[in-house]
Amino acid sequence: MTTRQPSPLEGQIQRLDQTPLRDRVHSQLEELITSGAFPAGSKLVEGEIAGLLGVSRGPVRETLQILSRDGFVDLRPRQGAFVHSPTEKEVDHFYEVRRALECESARLAALRINDDGRLRLSRLLEDATKLLEKGEDPSALNRIQIHQEITQLAGNPLLDGMLKDLNKRWTWYLSPFDPTLRRRAWDEHRVIVEDIAAGDADRAVRAMGEHIERSHANYVALSRGEVSQ
Repeated sequence: MTTRQPSPLEGQIQRLDQTPLRDRVHSQLEELITSGAFPAGSKLVEGEIAGLLGVSRGPVRETLQILSRDGFVDLRPRQGAFVHSPTEKEVDHFYEVRRALECESARLAALRINDDGRLRLSRLLEDATKLLEKGEDPSALNRIQIHQEITQLAGNPLLDGMLKDLNKRWTWYLSPFDPTLRRRAWDEHRVIVEDIAAGDADRAVRAMGEHIERSHANYVALSRGEVSQ
């Protein structure tokens, strides 16, 4: 009988057969914050969250520390944890970075588009139109992900990873559903898709830049209680 020799890596790596509890807690709580289920400024009580998620307070406390590091939560001495309220300057910085990455994504997608990619983009636009006609929000979490599809077509895994990280904040900063504003945004998406499908990188970059700038302006206007343009 052959005796199994222990691997020198045992004890140093974690099996991948189950996501650790702390990671699942982090994913769930982060989504509750970015989706607006826990609004900006609201207090996050460890015991209440632990009961909601059906876990002990330990992984919740650990998750709050991580979310504080990532800028989603404020930990205040003797007061507790609160959902962070993004400042206008933070949002400005976000949109500066997002504009640069999304424009490069659109440029590369226009240069590398193929017939299959054109078909996928066209179908996403059709699906979004159907949702808007029913009064539903195609930009809601995990619905029609047109920007992610464009990034896939760009064919740059590093760029894809960077934008996936930014998308958490984009979801957080997404303005409340307004049928007029959202339809306008999807009209802008249609122009971007048409330019990408035509292989016109310059026009795709310009259309994407204008779209991101409009999204930024809408967020700022709404946060100030002004009328969006």
